[in-house]
Amino acid sequence: MPRGPAKHPSDSTPALLKAARQADTSTAQAPRDLPGTEFLDDFGFGVLDAFYRERSEWTAADLALIVMAADATQQLRDARREIEALGLIVTTKTTTKPNPMLAVCEALSNRVQKCLQAAGLRQRDGQKPSQAAATPEAGPTTGGETVSFEDFLRDLGK
Repeated sequence: MPRGPAKHPSDSTPALLKAARQADTSTAQAPRDLPGTEFLDDFGFGVLDAFYRERSEWTAADLALIVMAADATQQLRDARREIEALGLIVTTKTTTKPNPMLAVCEALSNRVQKCLQAAGLRQRDGQKPSQAAATPEAGPTTGGETVSFEDFLRDLGK
């Protein structure tokens, strides 16, 4: 007799018990006395809280990394606003060149990605998460589907 489809591992009793023991992080706020939070505004604290909700337990080093990522995300938003105001092309008397803030945005985006990857919240495409960083939701997801990092940042700004 042919066997039916395999049971999904999340339906098993150990998986259900593990899920029931996990803390509810849906309304959790990151501590406000972390080093570096003095530079964050309301948007930065919103980003920090979103990163903080990804896991229920944090080490001091990982908290420092998500504060750095939130600060870089806030700076990235400010740089993008400046680009919107000035335009993508900067023209002087004799030359036309791309806005130098585009390079700043790229550097800030890379900093955010590296901080989140070091904190275990984001892995490179196609790379399996390490055991130390393995979490039920290792990256930004919506409805079970992984979204791109840029879409995740754009959703945070809404």
